[in-house]
Amino acid sequence: MSNQYAENFFEVPTALAANDNLRHTVIKLIESEPMPGKVLEDDNENRLQIFRNILTELANGKICLATAYQWTEVELSMHTSLYRFNFQVFSDRWAERLVRTQFSRFYNQAVLKQLLEAGVENCFVPHSDAEKLSSTCTQQLAGRQHPVAALYTRLIDSYSKGKWSRETKIPNHPYCTDVVRPASESD
Repeated sequence: MSNQYAENFFEVPTALAANDNLRHTVIKLIESEPMPGKVLEDDNENRLQIFRNILTELANGKICLATAYQWTEVELSMHTSLYRFNFQVFSDRWAERLVRTQFSRFYNQAVLKQLLEAGVENCFVPHSDAEKLSSTCTQQLAGRQHPVAALYTRLIDSYSKGKWSRETKIPNHPYCTDVVRPASESD
């Protein structure tokens, strides 16, 4: 298999299908990393494990994004949540936002982790065909090289530790279509 990387969020499933090493890294992260968030909280971590299973199926190419959204909404029903009466937690399209955020987070985390382990200092964030030109991530990240360590630290602080800051990260929001990839000489 090749070392293919996505150029935007919607290419992540194809990149994972073509890059065994990256897919295995993504799955290890899905299985082990914390995922702070009220949607996934319960008394015995069943909701978190169910969601880990859905993301693993997605990463393995056994389901598509639309199916992952549907399964998340059904399997993690707001009616079985500790926060079932909190409509900020369960606002419109909450399942899609959760899947997109965490799937993008794990993909980007895996790429950044592999680059760090290889001693690579910079990565590249390509322009996405689906990006909004006015978004912060497009303006501050897309089309440029960035220090791998800085993006990795921001991602871990936010998505693993729940320590949010205003620093631009990848993904920067639930509908972020930006991804990182290794930098090339032409970037």
